[in-house]
Amino acid sequence: MGFRFLSLSGLVVLLGYAGSLAMAGDTPREALRSLALAPDIKTVEKHLPNSVCDEIHRLDPDGRQRAEQAVLFGKRMTQQGTAVQVPEDDHALLVLEHEGWDTLEVKVDHEISDGGEALLALSLVAAGQLHGHMLVWLRLEDGEWRVTELQRPGFRSEDIVLDNPRLIASFRDPDLEAKEESAVTTLRTLRWGLTTYKERYPEVGLSDMTALGPAPIDTDGGEEPDAEHAGLVDGETAANSFVRDGYTFNYVPGGAGYSITARPREYHKTGTRSFYADDSGTIRSTSENRGATAADEEP
Repeated sequence: MGFRFLSLSGLVVLLGYAGSLAMAGDTPREALRSLALAPDIKTVEKHLPNSVCDEIHRLDPDGRQRAEQAVLFGKRMTQQGTAVQVPEDDHALLVLEHEGWDTLEVKVDHEISDGGEALLALSLVAAGQLHGHMLVWLRLEDGEWRVTELQRPGFRSEDIVLDNPRLIASFRDPDLEAKEESAVTTLRTLRWGLTTYKERYPEVGLSDMTALGPAPIDTDGGEEPDAEHAGLVDGETAANSFVRDGYTFNYVPGGAGYSITARPREYHKTGTRSFYADDSGTIRSTSENRGATAADEEP
């Protein structure tokens, strides 16, 4: 049985999430080797971007445990019978050996560095045959080389950007993630309500969100929507300012347009992202402890 295919996600976790050699951090190659042999989370964090480390530290105990189990993938491979070694003759960056498999060698084809950033082009070779390439970007922070991005050319879906705090989202409290998803859903609902209201009542400006609220009931039990009670959103969200699922929402009219913001009531307890929406149709977010703006990126 040979290494027919080693996915980027597997090798990324091995190279990008684990590590420890005596000379760790001196060069990009040594940083990758350090990561691939990591015995503990502290060693891993030496070679992850500071922004990602900050997010790991903010995880609750259960989330941190999940993160540590994931980033110590190399150690788990050793426990499962795959030996990860550094060859004495330095003919390869790393060698992976497992009983019944062809030995896999991770070799450095090219290395480019300006002293502050580096790019390593790697090849994966087993039984003398090429089984793929990887590109690894690193940046020097606080005297340590830290992996910022890994890419498998031709397989863009497997690219992993480590220099992104959102990478840690999958390890967080599921309830926290649910609150953020709920905030985005509420923004989309409000945006739909505002767009629909403008289509139905183009001559009426909307300065008060209560106009989107439930319509009155007629004598036959049906609704009678009008410009003051359009029946487009529920009573709780038909307000210029309200709280839902740990987020505070604020609607601000502006000329022919508007903006809506959603910010956690308690940063890192009810949410780690703030959101912004306007009549452009785009929702934007920030992981900083502030309100999101039109200048922030899409989530």
